[in-house]
Amino acid sequence: MKRALLVGMLAAVCVLCGSSAFATPILWSANGHYYDLIFDSANIYSKWSWQEAKADAMLRTYNSWQGYLATITSRDEFDFILSQGQLNSSGKAEYGAFIGGYQPASYEGEPDAGAGWVWITGEPWSFTSWAVNAPNNNKEAPAYYHENALVWGAGDFQSGVWNDINDTVYRRSYYLIEFGPVAAIPEPATMSLFGLGLFGLLGLKRKKA
Repeated sequence: MKRALLVGMLAAVCVLCGSSAFATPILWSANGHYYDLIFDSANIYSKWSWQEAKADAMLRTYNSWQGYLATITSRDEFDFILSQGQLNSSGKAEYGAFIGGYQPASYEGEPDAGAGWVWITGEPWSFTSWAVNAPNNNKEAPAYYHENALVWGAGDFQSGVWNDINDTVYRRSYYLIEFGPVAAIPEPATMSLFGLGLFGLLGLKRKKA
């Protein structure tokens, strides 16, 4: 049992050792939460799927707060993130960064590609910044995949526009993380890779401006 526990802990450490943050997480005083852009310096194009980025964020803490893919629920929060040029000071996140919005599987095949989107925290889906012609589910692609996950920056992080992308097939090497009190987030299937339920989320009530 002790050996299995050690293996699970080492697996988590290995996941984190290959990725970095650009700087100390940035505080938004309006809600008391911190934000940072996480990236993989060794593989700037294809590190994580959305599900894997979600799992990686869940392993991180800052000031004893749980990390999770950022949820951008208001224009004020969006403007704050966009104003923080240091979040992408390298200028390399040209393919965008994952954030915490997704479309449940029950909406696959739904004619309206914008229907049913939610935040992983369960907060109201009351603000969006979709790119022109997005979301579109990319049904014109040669191989159709349900585009059910959210990426900030369709071609350019600083553009601030969002695009839909498949949560397991397409990969990015950046994601936007938020740290703060958060209600329990359902554990994605990929979290089972880290074993033994070591990384359950804090059951704290989320407060957000």
